Amino acid sequence: DDYLTKPFAPSELRARVDALIASRKRLRERWQGTASESPVPVLASATPEQRDLAAELAMVIEDRMDDETLTVDDLAEALGMSRSTLYRRLEGVLEGTPVDLLREARLGRAAALLDADAGTVSEIAYAVGFKSVSHFGERFRERYGVAPSAYRERANA
Repeated sequence: DDYLTKPFAPSELRARVDALIASRKRLRERWQGTASESPVPVLASATPEQRDLAAELAMVIEDRMDDETLTVDDLAEALGMSRSTLYRRLEGVLEGTPVDLLREARLGRAAALLDADAGTVSEIAYAVGFKSVSHFGERFRERYGVAPSAYRERANA
């Protein structure tokens, strides 16, 4: 998030770190509570047990949304099952695969943050767990048909 050329003064390093931490705290405060009701779209034919599993999955995703290393294996482990068991138990319940679900949850949260003007596009991309702003922009355009910055402008117009 920042770059210092060598040699640098320790006081400058401290000031930049403090500024980055303060920026992250402000961003967290702005986007806390802007989550949609559930990032997990469940089909109407799901049983109550399947709905419970989907709700538990939604909580895991919400708790670890900002973790860019979060994978389906991590989701399965958090739910106490293997990856293949997770896929099998969610088959016919979700509108897509767990990978699609994770991406949709991240993009949905990003759209809510852009609507709330809760930071720059890059801050939001990293806050919802994308490793790269360009990858985030591509996926966002695929999902919403516009670039994240255009989406923000349209929402705030």
